[in-house]
Amino acid sequence: MRRYLAAIAVFALFGTLPAAAAEIMNVIVDKTQIVRLNRDASVVMIANPNIADVAVESPRLIFVIGRKPGETNLYILDGNGRQLLYKDLVVQANPERHVTVHRATKEVTFSCAPRCAQVVTPGAADAKKAGGAGKAGGK
Repeated sequence: MRRYLAAIAVFALFGTLPAAAAEIMNVIVDKTQIVRLNRDASVVMIANPNIADVAVESPRLIFVIGRKPGETNLYILDGNGRQLLYKDLVVQANPERHVTVHRATKEVTFSCAPRCAQVVTPGAADAKKAGGAGKAGGK
């Protein structure tokens, strides 16, 4: 019991609680989310800039841009290295404009805005074979 209480005291003292407590920010591919801060940011870090990126407009105004579907995280620190913000980022394709067609064992997804064009979606049954991203229609 004492070890358990000592571990809690260490976590409370150093502020290193598990990342499970992080909030989730959802971003759509090729769309942005705005992050407004109460204090000036000095460091803005995205773990995987292939999935999401940032545009720092000012020390208190940051845009998070979805690049491709996936998960990553965002850290923002002040000039003293103190954490201002930590969020898990989930980037997803715009589900409102996607249509997936299932034929037997083949699955093809189209982005339909304003015209339908085939897109490759991660995890799709036919993602490796699609190769025709951007071409509408099929056989």
